[in-house]
Amino acid sequence: MAACNLSISFSALSADINRPWLHSELFSDTKLEVDGFKISPGPVRIHEMIKNGEVEESHQPSQFPAYPTSFIIAANTAIEFTGETKAIEEFWRSGGEKLGYGPWSVKSGESLAVDSTVTGCKISFGTLQVIGWISQIIPALPRV
Repeated sequence: MAACNLSISFSALSADINRPWLHSELFSDTKLEVDGFKISPGPVRIHEMIKNGEVEESHQPSQFPAYPTSFIIAANTAIEFTGETKAIEEFWRSGGEKLGYGPWSVKSGESLAVDSTVTGCKISFGTLQVIGWISQIIPALPRV
């Protein structure tokens, strides 16, 4: 599979999460504290940790650094492999159970088709899949 290229096509939709009971302005309260409970390191520290590939240094990790506000759904996904695809085709023909790439995964038996093409093979599936989340990072809590 080392000499294999791929392209992915899909339709996408962003679905908002509505929580009328969640009052996010609560997280802007500078006096919000829970004894012994680290809520969030805040957006600046989270950005630094991601950029530097760090793990939170504390023995007490943050409990609620962000909350999801929407998610991305993919449909009608087609993954086309070009090049040496014989191993992929043999995997599916022999009853391979699951294939995944990035945020996509599909199991045999689901609504999918594996077709040989002139340059390789194409796996198409229509099942909806959540491929991403959009989250709101909350400020550093407790304040230091």
